[in-house]
Amino acid sequence: MNYYIKAEIAAPGVIAYSYVTMANPVPAPVIVPQSIKDKFRELIERLKRNLQNADKIIAEYLQQHPELLTYIKAVAIGAGVAIIVATLLEDILTGGLGIADDWASFMLAKRIIKYALAL
Repeated sequence: MNYYIKAEIAAPGVIAYSYVTMANPVPAPVIVPQSIKDKFRELIERLKRNLQNADKIIAEYLQQHPELLTYIKAVAIGAGVAIIVATLLEDILTGGLGIADDWASFMLAKRIIKYALAL
């Protein structure tokens, strides 16, 4: 049996968490459009050929393909949110035993989101 935590807004400013049992968990699919994959492959190939100028190559490539920048931002913000949720989940599942590392996790998530928004 597998469990996940369901979050609901119980009242304004109040989030209620509850355990939900799943007999057959279905992992959330991560879908990267083929065109995005191809563009990242092209960028990686360019970087392999000229790693010394990586910063310049990346900057030029992102200017030529602004949709990649939007995708990178979305993924980075999603990663930051996932770190926060995983940290809270860890605290709930361990009864608060993992609380000592929370500040580091929250700071990492904050920095990831901050840099993503600055892109």
